[in-house]
Amino acid sequence: MSLEKTKEEFVKNGFDFYTMHPYGLELDHVGTRPNRTGTLDEVLEVLNDKPLIFTEWGGLFVFENAKLFARFLTYMQNAWKNPDGGKVLAGCCYWVWADMYEYGRGEHACFDGILHEGLVDIYRNARFNLDVFSKLMHSMDFEKEEQSEMTLTPFERKDNKALHPINIWKCISGEEQQEEYRKLLEEATPQAGYYHKKQRRLTHGPALPQKINLIGNIPVQIGASQPMIIRKEETIDIGQKVGKLLFIGNVTFPYGYPAYGTHGETAAEYVLEYKDGSSTVIPLRNGIELTTALGLVGPSRIVPTAAGVSTAIHFSYDLNWEHYYVNLFELHADASKELSRIRICVVNENYTLLMYGLTVGNA
Repeated sequence: MSLEKTKEEFVKNGFDFYTMHPYGLELDHVGTRPNRTGTLDEVLEVLNDKPLIFTEWGGLFVFENAKLFARFLTYMQNAWKNPDGGKVLAGCCYWVWADMYEYGRGEHACFDGILHEGLVDIYRNARFNLDVFSKLMHSMDFEKEEQSEMTLTPFERKDNKALHPINIWKCISGEEQQEEYRKLLEEATPQAGYYHKKQRRLTHGPALPQKINLIGNIPVQIGASQPMIIRKEETIDIGQKVGKLLFIGNVTFPYGYPAYGTHGETAAEYVLEYKDGSSTVIPLRNGIELTTALGLVGPSRIVPTAAGVSTAIHFSYDLNWEHYYVNLFELHADASKELSRIRICVVNENYTLLMYGLTVGNA
């Protein structure tokens, strides 16, 4: 299609991008419409109100022509970097990486049943253009991903002045927890999908890289350390009247939604025990109040989300192997009675619960 027709059809059919195949003899002589040619500048000027992708370029014209190949590639790199809002290229795909058997076309592209347009031949032997391609690719500027990063969800609550954090470690043995954490990482290494890769290791695990005092405007007390590991049961003393509980955690490791387990099955419970002897049991269900802490399962990156929680923290140490998520779970308590303690009980042996912090409020 012509550039004008392309613009009309892509808009009419609801596409949020354009594609075009700029095959040609030179930068100012590419196919832009039936039986006519134009310039690459014209292409970028006309198709400039949506992301533009050259889903094919190269082919017979640049085959074994390193100078022309380099001119096209350099132009596309510059258009990709262009910051001025116009003449911007979102991406491009070179045709074609390797020669192939092709019996439906003849010369000039094909000879003896083989398409001769690749950066490598049919036996994967490199041609001149592969060297040009490799050098130009390596010269491009890419932003390096940081290896230790942490993102906090910017919660904004009107009632945050009534909130204050609780020290969840006050009655917990630090030495026992360190040993539990060591065993947890050992059991989870390597994770599913990587048993054949012995170099795969959880170097840090889901331990926070720095302490946190605020998540958005929610005050918290979370150290730069491992989370609390709950395999069976742990107790957190409260000793005051509270109307709401904000749990920073509600993640399991490694077993948990969406990678493992049955959606909706009860993995653990929060038991609110009041001074008057009454208690309330809140089930923690896989995929509803709980997710896995993992952001990487086998070869796939995931963002574990569930209906009853919000993502509060995302952090990573090694972007190849280690991504972790921590949830925020809000629970209402009976503010007319003193809450003595919270028992956290794991009721399904497949799950290990992680807890990072607890913030309480009066209303």
